[in-house]
Amino acid sequence: MSIRPYNGPSSGGTLVSLIGTGLTDTGKQSVRFTFGKYKTEVSCSYDLTADSLYCATPNFDDVSDEIIYWPLEANVEVTLDGKIYLPCEQTFLIYCKIKEINFISIKNFFFMKLRKYKSAAYFPDALQYKEGQHLP
Repeated sequence: MSIRPYNGPSSGGTLVSLIGTGLTDTGKQSVRFTFGKYKTEVSCSYDLTADSLYCATPNFDDVSDEIIYWPLEANVEVTLDGKIYLPCEQTFLIYCKIKEINFISIKNFFFMKLRKYKSAAYFPDALQYKEGQHLP
C-alpha cells in the first residue's frame, strides 16, 4: 500500500490517497499516523472509481502539549475493521507550516538605508523616497 502525497504540514488538512489492493468500504476504515511516542487516527472514505481510500491528515500540532520539532516521519497504517492495521510502504513526512515570516522586504531595506545614510544619493532614482518619508 502507498500514500500520495507523502508529505504535508503539521497543521494538517492535506488530502491523501491510500492506494493498494483489497481496499473496500466497511464503514470502519481509518488511517493511523505514528511518530515517536504519538499516535493519531482519522477516519477515511472509500473511492470506488479509484479503488482507494482518502482522508485529510489530522492537525499534528494538537497531538501533544509538548514541543514537537519538525520535520518528522510518521509511519502510516490502515485498518478496515478497527482492529487489524496494515502498514504503508512509505512514511509520511510532516513538516512545520510557517505561520509567520519575518523578513526585510526590498522596500524596507532601501528605507532603512535611507535612514542610515540620510541621503537618497545611493539609490536608484526610481525609488524617489525622500529623507523621513515612510513607505506604504
